Amino acid sequence: MQTRYDFFNETADMVNIGRFLLRRHKFDEAIRLFSIAAGLGGRSGDISYAYELMADCYLKKGNRAQASIYYRKALDVDAGNKNAAGMLATVFK
Repeated sequence: MQTRYDFFNETADMVNIGRFLLRRHKFDEAIRLFSIAAGLGGRSGDISYAYELMADCYLKKGNRAQASIYYRKALDVDAGNKNAAGMLATVFK
């Protein structure tokens, strides 16, 4: 019987649930989960990915200003996030 809970990967778990919602075009719900995931802390790559996915949601909703903000946040957390950098370089030239 397990006597302790393991919350080691909760950020990644929240991101995965958010991705599920994103694929189903439930952008507002996905944004809420990505926001929670980013606030949980953890590995910089996971947090950066949460911000990148938030940006993707805002972009799909037509809110380019918010998308740009979150792609930049993704890069602030992890300068090696090539997807966020690519989106800023191509979509927001």
